[in-house]
Amino acid sequence: MRVLSLFRDPVGFHQRRFTDMRQQSGQENKWQFVTTSPGYLSFGHGKYLYPGRVFAANEATVVLVYLLVSFEWKLTAEGPKDKFQGETVQHRP
Repeated sequence: MRVLSLFRDPVGFHQRRFTDMRQQSGQENKWQFVTTSPGYLSFGHGKYLYPGRVFAANEATVVLVYLLVSFEWKLTAEGPKDKFQGETVQHRP
């Protein structure tokens, strides 16, 4: 099974891709973060399934919440000063 054939426009960024897939009938529990399948191998699959995947997902959530609550976040008007392109960095003055 080719993983790229599982998704519509697999190389494009779609921030709600898995949310939209879960809203289809019969797919409510298939595309969760810790659910495994041959098409979603973040935590392995089958014999090589990572047993701590639920713990890891919960810890990542705790860290994200801590960062959001503990620090003041704001957007700046200027963009990044450095431009990353492959393994090189182009510095802007």
